[in-house]
Amino acid sequence: MSKVEDEKYKDKESSIKTRVTPVPFGNKCFDRNWVLKLNNQDCISNFICLVCKQVANNSVEISCSQHEDVDKALVVGENCLKQFLDNNNNTCPVRPHDGCQYYKAQSVRMHIDGLNVICPNQFNQDLAHEGRQTGDIITMCSFKEKIKDLHEHLRTSCILKTSDCWFKQFGCVHCCLEKDLKQHLIENMEMHFQLVIEKYEWAKNTIRQQQNEITILKSQRVLNTKSLNDITKMNEDSIALKHKIVCFLFLFLYKKTTIQIYMYQEELANQTTKLKQEFETI
Repeated sequence: MSKVEDEKYKDKESSIKTRVTPVPFGNKCFDRNWVLKLNNQDCISNFICLVCKQVANNSVEISCSQHEDVDKALVVGENCLKQFLDNNNNTCPVRPHDGCQYYKAQSVRMHIDGLNVICPNQFNQDLAHEGRQTGDIITMCSFKEKIKDLHEHLRTSCILKTSDCWFKQFGCVHCCLEKDLKQHLIENMEMHFQLVIEKYEWAKNTIRQQQNEITILKSQRVLNTKSLNDITKMNEDSIALKHKIVCFLFLFLYKKTTIQIYMYQEELANQTTKLKQEFETI
């Protein structure tokens, strides 16, 4: 690049938007600090995304003819590049020009997929507890495997995987580790029951209100097309709400029964332990 071109590029660089909006874990580039937990800098130095400066995920390599003099691979995360091009009128992130050319960097992808990493949930937990002293027992995830195995781990076996409360659709916003969910359900059964009742009352009142509006519309002497459409729509909404109420109640009864089974199992386990202890003292 000539000095003149270099100066022009620096002038334009400040106007280029490099912000990348949050995306699901499967698409965004990998946090370099997370990757460096089990790898040294040399292992990732050639695979840093040009846009976000993290380890490129679904890496592509820019191959524009304008950059033939660049003596290193121009690697970028696929999602980062697409967002960059969308935000900057398809201007290339290396040097401003139209018609950015790129291709899938298959060998780079294979190398990155083969890097060993710790569980990202464990990494985030470590960051949250950094510098804090606590006597509480902290759950730890022991995953230390390749990035390519990460998705399956997070989907099926991560001990730090979180779950929303079963009663989220009724208004409970509690979120916790999967292993702690049972305890939350048992301890908050009364609150969950109240949430279901409130949801049921809301649906019932909504149906009653819609039925009153339908009655008023029907009582009018002249029903124009709009009124007929309104009546039809309200009838459909009422039927849908009635079905939803039935589903709510069925779902609640099912979950309540499941929680009661949990409680019975715990009580049975406690009684068994007590009997064992009594037997051992004989």
